[in-house]
Amino acid sequence: MDKQVKKDAKLSVKNNESKRTFGGSESFPWILPEQAGEQENVIMLDEKRKKKRSIPKVKEEMNELLQQKRKKRRNREGMLFVLFAVVIGVGFGLGLLKMIQSSSEQTAASVEEKSVSITLDSLEVYILQSGAFTDVSRAEKLEEQLLMEGGPATIIEADKAYVISGIAATEENIDKINEQGTAYKKTFTIPAADMESSNEQEGEKIQLIRNIIEKMIQSDGATSEEEWTELSEQVETLKKVESNKEDKELYESTLKAYEVLTSNKGNINTQTQQALLDCFDNYQKYIYKGIEVN
Repeated sequence: MDKQVKKDAKLSVKNNESKRTFGGSESFPWILPEQAGEQENVIMLDEKRKKKRSIPKVKEEMNELLQQKRKKRRNREGMLFVLFAVVIGVGFGLGLLKMIQSSSEQTAASVEEKSVSITLDSLEVYILQSGAFTDVSRAEKLEEQLLMEGGPATIIEADKAYVISGIAATEENIDKINEQGTAYKKTFTIPAADMESSNEQEGEKIQLIRNIIEKMIQSDGATSEEEWTELSEQVETLKKVESNKEDKELYESTLKAYEVLTSNKGNINTQTQQALLDCFDNYQKYIYKGIEVN
């Protein structure tokens, strides 16, 4: 197709940026494609306008940035909270430790101020020894046998396990108990001992128990009213004092022995002997466990 040019024709082309007018003195060529295939490289302005430019997603980016800032702020707040808790915990722990140390020091000072030293006299008695064993289990078998036969028995552990079946203050009384002569008669001594007591009252209590035990052993079989009156007064004094964890067994066995002796006043029998053996054994355990023996 021939190119055609129309003179004096005007054509205005306008886009977003500028406007241009063709015509008049300026010639404008009209070019018509001879074949449809020649339009493949032609881009129409309307199509250009329809294509939108890429706009950054500002709102999404801002939201993401805000989320990151909030997360960092929460992390900082969490760290500050943990740090604050640690500081409070350490401070509280140190304060509590100081209170405990102060309380311990005050208690130790109080005990040191109130502690008293007493000396317990030795206690010597006659006993009937039915056996002595290095193996405690053999001593226990003999003790069980004697008890099954209806006799008194207990085990006193020292350098050996001694099975004791009788106790008295004098040789005459021990001979009465050992009429059949089946046990070995001997003396047994709990030596004098120095004891540190938490306070004066506790020291006096142990001294009183020692004296009551001695008096009960002496009184077994005796009928002297004077001796019983003195013993009764000592026991009444002991009852006014409470026992503690360390001396409870000794305390209770001493009072029990007194009750048995009172109900069998003037008689030496299995009941009185067993009660005396039990409190004597508890006394020697207490002495050897907690205080220095002279």
